[in-house]
Amino acid sequence: MHYFDELGSLVNKLWKQRDYDYRLFPGVAQDAFSQLPPVQHTSFEDAVNFGLTTDPLPYQEDIAGLFGQPPLSVYVGRGFRVEILFWLNATPAIHQHSFSGAFGVLHGSSLHLSWGFDVEQRVTTHLHYGKVRLKKAELLSVGDFRPILSGDGFIHTTFHLERPSVSLVIRTLNEEDRQPQYIYLPPTICWDTPDLLPSLKRKEQLLAMLLQCDRVSEYRERVASLIDTSDTYSVFRYLVHAAYVVKSKEVFDELLTHATSRHDRLMERLTPALARLRRQRQIIELREKVSSPDLKFVLALLANVTDKTTLFQLLKQRYATQDPVDVLVNAVGELSAQNLLGSHFNEAWLLLLECLLKAVTGMSGIRAIFERKYGPEQVSIQGAKLDSLALKLRQFWLVQPYMEDTHAFAVEQVA
Repeated sequence: MHYFDELGSLVNKLWKQRDYDYRLFPGVAQDAFSQLPPVQHTSFEDAVNFGLTTDPLPYQEDIAGLFGQPPLSVYVGRGFRVEILFWLNATPAIHQHSFSGAFGVLHGSSLHLSWGFDVEQRVTTHLHYGKVRLKKAELLSVGDFRPILSGDGFIHTTFHLERPSVSLVIRTLNEEDRQPQYIYLPPTICWDTPDLLPSLKRKEQLLAMLLQCDRVSEYRERVASLIDTSDTYSVFRYLVHAAYVVKSKEVFDELLTHATSRHDRLMERLTPALARLRRQRQIIELREKVSSPDLKFVLALLANVTDKTTLFQLLKQRYATQDPVDVLVNAVGELSAQNLLGSHFNEAWLLLLECLLKAVTGMSGIRAIFERKYGPEQVSIQGAKLDSLALKLRQFWLVQPYMEDTHAFAVEQVA
């Protein structure tokens, strides 16, 4: 018997013993992984071979490949399926599920983040305001597996660190009472994409087409008009879409200013979320331009973790013998040397960045360090420039979240 058939049969047996109770399925899936560890029985190559040589394949639910690149169903049982999810690109969206089960890392590694959400206002069924909290951050490697709980008891994101990364998932088909599957935008937003609004999706596609045709002025006018005439949820969607497709910061900021004059309550919550989203996408684009595994790893953390303590603890897990600040400063230096940051970080800049990240007390403490390095006379001459540079580095987009005295999220645990 092929491993996937053996695993599926075991799941069916264990779940039958529990009377097919959905509430118990995460335990069933974890038991199956424990009894038949994927890493001991199959591999990335086996999964590809299964998909290309099995005829016919088990029923393929997500034929459009909406979740997985691609997803491959390898077993379909009573009320559940076993699937392989291939990932070529990272998937940073924070989400919950309308199904339960467990997932394991078959190939590659991942940054796994678990979140909580405290509701403060329900604007509509599809849009809530509140506080998105980072609860746990961990690095998963081959052989690790975690439960999937349906509903808002399990909000997470898995950022895949290698290309490809492969997940093996044992999951229920659907739990209707756990709909909808919300998406979260830290630090303030919870939303979902209802299937009953295809016209809204089509409008987003038409707006993207205008940008692709370099009709920026027309795009700007059309979005402004939609902001003036649309409901809160639709305006939210148009602006989130703009955060992904608009390259010009000037155009994007103009849209935010226009929206603020019409939808001030929405923008109070949405503006910080969009700023974080734009920064994340900028870092992910930067990550695609580098080949060094170390740079890719550091950038993956910067894209997803805005809490300084959590960031440094994750860096320490990967680089146990190095100071996390040194790892981060060296990464910035390498990115600068490759002309990827738009500014050249010379030795003095990197030293000042190190001081700021280590929270050296005040400019007097920083000047003392610079005097030991470059001499009192040089520091006296360059003193004003040092103050100006410190302010500039504190606002530098790549490291700005780690310069603040208060963090964006309250971190409860780091694995």
